Order: sequence, then structure tokens, then C-alpha cells
Amino acid sequence: MNQHYHTKIIELAEHKQRVTQNLIKEVGEVAEDIAESVTEGTLVTINKLGDLEVINLTSNIGSGRFLALRIVNKKDNRIKWKVFTFETPGSRFFFHDDEKCEVIVANREEYLLFANHMTEIKHAFNM
Repeated sequence: MNQHYHTKIIELAEHKQRVTQNLIKEVGEVAEDIAESVTEGTLVTINKLGDLEVINLTSNIGSGRFLALRIVNKKDNRIKWKVFTFETPGSRFFFHDDEKCEVIVANREEYLLFANHMTEIKHAFNM
């Protein structure tokens, strides 16, 4: 009986991992399409998700465009972005391995909200 539960838990964990990978892939593809097709600086507001903006990041060897969640700090009005990409939700990476160009990836909840509002997001960006 114990082995049965252990096997079920492993199966469920593997299923969750596959679903998460599919979510990352689908959101990443849509975000990449929007970033490549829409003018840099374009900003739209999506209820329950927030402001999405097409941004350009520049590293020591080049630049690239991303679709990002725009977050404004209410205390000092500083802006930070959390990108939607093919990286693991909630992680960080150095764009082009440039340590001066750290990129924050949107978290899992933000990816889920993006996926749940994908039609609205595409429509807002005229896609």
C-alpha cells in the first residue's frame, strides 16, 4: 500500500513538471511574439495582472526585446520589470551572461495569470 502512494506521488510530481514546462513554453512563445512585433515602450494594462510593457535590454554584447510586467515602487517611483520568457518562473539570469544586466523573471503566479488572460493580452497588443 505504501509503495502505491509513493508511485502516485511521483506520477503527480512528474505531471506537474510537464504542465509547468508547457506553461513556460506557451507563455514564452506569446511574449516573444509580442516583443518582436510591437514597438518598444508599448504599455498595456491587464486587469488582475498589471502593466505589461515591451522593453529593450542592452548587455555588453547586444540587445534584445522582452515583454515585461512593469512594477512601480510606490515609495520612490522606481520602476522594475519582470520578464516573461523561456526561463524558470521566479528565477533571475544575466542577459548574454553580462553580470551588469541581471534580468528578473516573472513568478509562477504571474505566468499563470498571463496564461489565463492570454487572449486579452494578445488583443490588447493587437495580435
